[in-house]
Amino acid sequence: MNVRHHFSLTSSLAELVGIALLAAAVATAYFGMRAVNETLRVERLALGQAAGIEGLQASLKEVEALQREYLMTGEPGLIARFATQREKIRLHLSNMSARFEHSDQRAAMPALEIAVAERLNAIEQTIQERRRSGADGAARLAFEPARVAAAERADELLDQIRKRHQRVVAHREAAAADDLGFLERGMLVGILLAGVLLGWSVRTGFRQEAARRAAEIALQARSRELRLLIDAVPAMIAYVDPGERVLLHNRAYAEWLGMPSARIEGRTLRELLGEQEYAAAGPHVARVLAGETVQYERQQRLDDGSVRDLAVAYVPHRSPAGGLLGRRRGDVTAAAVPDRSPAGAVLGYYALLTDITELKNLSRMKSEFVSMVSHEVRTPTTAIRGALGMLVGGAVGTLPPEASRLVGVAHASCERLVRLVDDIVDIEKIEAGEFALALRDEDLARLVPLALVAAGPLAAQRGVRLQTRGDAPPARVHTDADRAIQVLTNFLTNAIQFSPPGAIVQAGIEARGDWIRVSVRDHGPGVSDDMRPRLFEKFSQDPAVARGSTGRFGLGLAISKLLVERLGGRIGYEPAPGGGARFWFELPSVPAARANSGSP
Repeated sequence: MNVRHHFSLTSSLAELVGIALLAAAVATAYFGMRAVNETLRVERLALGQAAGIEGLQASLKEVEALQREYLMTGEPGLIARFATQREKIRLHLSNMSARFEHSDQRAAMPALEIAVAERLNAIEQTIQERRRSGADGAARLAFEPARVAAAERADELLDQIRKRHQRVVAHREAAAADDLGFLERGMLVGILLAGVLLGWSVRTGFRQEAARRAAEIALQARSRELRLLIDAVPAMIAYVDPGERVLLHNRAYAEWLGMPSARIEGRTLRELLGEQEYAAAGPHVARVLAGETVQYERQQRLDDGSVRDLAVAYVPHRSPAGGLLGRRRGDVTAAAVPDRSPAGAVLGYYALLTDITELKNLSRMKSEFVSMVSHEVRTPTTAIRGALGMLVGGAVGTLPPEASRLVGVAHASCERLVRLVDDIVDIEKIEAGEFALALRDEDLARLVPLALVAAGPLAAQRGVRLQTRGDAPPARVHTDADRAIQVLTNFLTNAIQFSPPGAIVQAGIEARGDWIRVSVRDHGPGVSDDMRPRLFEKFSQDPAVARGSTGRFGLGLAISKLLVERLGGRIGYEPAPGGGARFWFELPSVPAARANSGSP
């Protein structure tokens, strides 16, 4: 009787615990579905918000480009394109206001709408001025400091909204991840307890099986929703296991390969891509399966004979410690099973492929256009510069004072135009990889005086003294001497331009481990905090400085950055102690044994 009573109590307890576990499982599934739905909603909303921000920025850049093109050409057809872009900007602003849920995001919208409206009105006024008085008057109006500041204000507000959007999305994703992690741990504990109680009560086991099947059905439903989501993405997405078999892909990936989905999943990359394409992708696949995030570009020839350009990104999928690993069977995600892989082991990788053929074509067209325009401008400008130089030099006799002054202004402006064309051509060549370098071992201590000599006339004109700082250490690097001098001369020119009369500009060399640093220090106003993130971007100038005061167009530092990176170095800026600015670049030093041998 005591045994039967104990067994009865044990069975009753198991039944009660089983019921409690079943209730907990149903609650967990309910809240889990809510968490997943909220996560999907936040992701969809975040994608829409990000698309709105990027679309607005792209449209603003387009209207700026239309303004510049209209100033140059006066083409009437550009007015209609401007009106179209303005309507797109209005729709982007409206969509952003509708999609933003967070109070910080909504609070930033009125200021952005005002700034964008001012920017568009300024562009319209410039266009009207172009119609009335021609390109010169419109150009002066377009580059007024107040209008430049208004345009930059719109960019700053848009950047602030983007950063706020990123913070809101990150906060929501972190909260959703915490909820899902809590639910996952709770579900794991429930499954373990159910396994222990399974031997106590067959009836409880049946209930647990029913709950498991219900969870699997819910998971399959979520899988279908995830499938719909990734199929809607225009980029090609795939998940590949360590055996290089494609386990998951979206519709765009299947359309790119020209195969039905049933023929893709479970097959290896070698089978899908063919030997030639796999030979190009194989080394990158090996790197990502070794745990490295990989990004590269490649070309792929399609069945119709056309060649497309692809931007490829591989992201490794690592195993967490004691986590759960989902296994796919066809189009259904099976129930999660314990992951026995060591923590940090690569379980596969995610592949994101984007067709950038049109972007490449546009880039090539832009380069060709810039080269053509630069050539067409350079030829007559060279003739004008020569003629003005002869007038300034007195080739036709002494000019009246007023005429001499006007000719001098025209000659200086022509020189600025020639420098601008040369800078634009240099940037295009560097970015297109068409900039040849003559690399050999050089002593930077020999190059610094040459740069000082090149900047000497400007320093004398401005009343600025040039000095070298300290004794130069051994500074042999493998570089292109002319390009290194060009970078240093750009630094010196900027320092001279922003230094007061009587000030000193210093250039120095110092060894920093395996790197040799060349720096230029001035005693000017320095660089504002707002300007620092954009310091080495093209056409980037401090708004506190009048656009024409330096005689440059904001390309010198951008060219310097591209050149230093092509030379295998790095470039930077730091405030100088006691005021002023210090610009520097570093190049890897030649090993001591090689330097002593004197080998090139």
